[in-house]
Amino acid sequence: MIERKGFMMKKNSTLLDLFFYVAIPLIIWHFRDKIGLSDYLAMVISAGIGIIYGLYVFKKQKN
Repeated sequence: MIERKGFMMKKNSTLLDLFFYVAIPLIIWHFRDKIGLSDYLAMVISAGIGIIYGLYVFKKQKN
Protein backbone atom coordinates (compact mmCIF):
# COMPACT_ATOMS: atom_id res chain seq x y z
CA MET A 1 0.00 0.00 0.00
CA ILE A 2 2.88 2.37 0.78
CA GLU A 3 4.44 1.80 -2.66
CA ARG A 4 1.16 2.69 -4.36
CA LYS A 5 0.88 5.91 -2.36
CA GLY A 6 4.44 6.87 -3.35
CA PHE A 7 3.63 6.21 -6.99
CA MET A 8 0.56 8.45 -6.82
CA MET A 9 2.57 11.22 -5.17
CA LYS A 10 5.19 11.01 -7.93
CA LYS A 11 2.46 11.02 -10.58
CA ASN A 12 0.83 14.10 -9.04
CA SER A 13 4.22 15.78 -8.75
CA THR A 14 4.94 15.12 -12.42
CA LEU A 15 1.59 16.54 -13.46
CA LEU A 16 2.12 19.64 -11.33
CA ASP A 17 5.63 20.08 -12.77
CA LEU A 18 4.26 19.89 -16.31
CA PHE A 19 1.51 22.35 -15.43
CA PHE A 20 3.78 24.96 -13.83
CA TYR A 21 6.83 24.57 -16.09
CA VAL A 22 5.13 23.96 -19.46
CA ALA A 23 1.39 24.71 -19.52
CA ILE A 24 1.33 28.07 -17.74
CA PRO A 25 4.22 29.55 -19.76
CA LEU A 26 2.61 28.37 -23.01
CA ILE A 27 -0.74 29.85 -22.00
CA ILE A 28 0.89 33.16 -21.06
CA TRP A 29 2.89 33.20 -24.30
CA HIS A 30 -0.18 32.40 -26.40
CA PHE A 31 -2.38 35.11 -24.85
CA ARG A 32 0.30 37.78 -24.35
CA ASP A 33 -0.92 39.90 -27.28
CA LYS A 34 -4.54 39.71 -26.18
CA ILE A 35 -3.75 40.88 -22.64
CA GLY A 36 -1.19 43.46 -23.74
CA LEU A 37 2.08 41.93 -22.49
CA SER A 38 5.38 42.44 -24.22
CA ASP A 39 7.49 39.39 -25.05
CA TYR A 40 9.95 40.23 -22.29
CA LEU A 41 7.27 40.66 -19.63
CA ALA A 42 5.61 37.38 -20.64
CA MET A 43 8.96 35.59 -20.21
CA VAL A 44 9.61 37.25 -16.85
CA ILE A 45 6.17 36.32 -15.52
CA SER A 46 6.54 32.73 -16.74
CA ALA A 47 9.99 32.43 -15.19
CA GLY A 48 8.78 33.98 -11.94
CA ILE A 49 5.96 31.45 -11.64
CA GLY A 50 8.40 28.59 -12.30
CA ILE A 51 10.89 29.90 -9.74
CA ILE A 52 8.23 30.34 -7.06
CA TYR A 53 6.88 26.83 -7.70
CA GLY A 54 10.42 25.41 -7.65
CA LEU A 55 11.13 27.03 -4.28
CA TYR A 56 7.81 25.72 -2.92
CA VAL A 57 8.63 22.15 -4.03
CA PHE A 58 12.16 22.41 -2.62
CA LYS A 59 10.83 23.56 0.76
CA LYS A 60 8.13 20.87 0.74
CA GLN A 61 10.65 18.10 -0.04
CA LYS A 62 13.08 19.43 2.56
CA ASN A 63 10.51 18.95 5.33
